[in-house]
Amino acid sequence: MATCLKKEIRCPSCGVAVETKLWPGIPASDPALRGRVLDESLFYWTCPECGYEMQLIYPCLYHDFDKGFVVFLEPNPKEPSLQKQEITIPAGTKKRMVTRGEELKEKVLIFEAGLNDAAVELAKIAVLKVVEDRRQLETNLAYFTRADEEKDEIEFVFFFEDEEPLYEHTRFELYRQTKAMVDGLKFQEASRDFLSVNLETARLMLEAVRSRGK
Repeated sequence: MATCLKKEIRCPSCGVAVETKLWPGIPASDPALRGRVLDESLFYWTCPECGYEMQLIYPCLYHDFDKGFVVFLEPNPKEPSLQKQEITIPAGTKKRMVTRGEELKEKVLIFEAGLNDAAVELAKIAVLKVVEDRRQLETNLAYFTRADEEKDEIEFVFFFEDEEPLYEHTRFELYRQTKAMVDGLKFQEASRDFLSVNLETARLMLEAVRSRGK
């Protein structure tokens, strides 16, 4: 069941105070809230008085026990405010922590597709290297968008400053290779902790693989 609270948000532009619904607990079984996570509208706020728009990120827990994962969105990881909404998390559930709404969406897409997110991050790094070499630009804003094993495709989107988002796909075989790499490293789910699995995690994994090869 979704949990909702109301908070007064003061518009930075016109100063009007607006009572706003926030959703600290988001079940995948609520199609409206799940849809707002995936279309990225849940964390955008519009002032009804002057039309000012801004991103409004707040701590919340997305849970999908049928597919075996929960994701906690914590915009200030150095000062965590993790509250598990008084729900019981079944043993074996994947627990992840993210800092951006886009990352929450990405985790939902990855786990709903039945993929390993550490392997997806390794595949993302490989595609990112190709894209950055081609563009002669660097970015850490890169997200998984879709995968189709039958069509042998996995796709990512990359964001570069002052440019349109770049969608880049490659063969699904790359994911199979990175999944084998993750399995070889014996990547373990923490029994209690929420893990941050991102590009930095993938870079550390690559360093571990290179160290083993020396």
